[in-house]
Amino acid sequence: MAVWRPSEKQVAIAELLLNPEDRRPKKAKLDAVGLPERTFYRWMKDPRFLNYLNSKLDQYTAGGLVDVWHSLINQAKRGNIQAIKLYFEMKGMYRAEEERLKLAQQKLELEKEKFEFNKEVEKSKNW
Repeated sequence: MAVWRPSEKQVAIAELLLNPEDRRPKKAKLDAVGLPERTFYRWMKDPRFLNYLNSKLDQYTAGGLVDVWHSLINQAKRGNIQAIKLYFEMKGMYRAEEERLKLAQQKLELEKEKFEFNKEVEKSKNW
């Protein structure tokens, strides 16, 4: 079986679609490559083309990862609480969902104790 390789037009449209600085509508990008919409949407159903797009996207985003981390760290250093939480979440040192669950469980325990206490108070009133 032959190895699948993207065509020149597939490479061209992938570059245009994944370029964050090219703000033209999709139709304008398709026109720039000379690609009919019908063909494009057919490609978008082809797992080989989608895998190609995803691999290119991974390449682009990996290159910006260092800048994103620097920006996050700078925001955290400036006291941005959301950035601090996100940083610790990303590092596995803070788990917001676990914290919410823990607080909910504590609240439930308090409500249960309050209910039991009120039940005892009612019992003692009836004596």
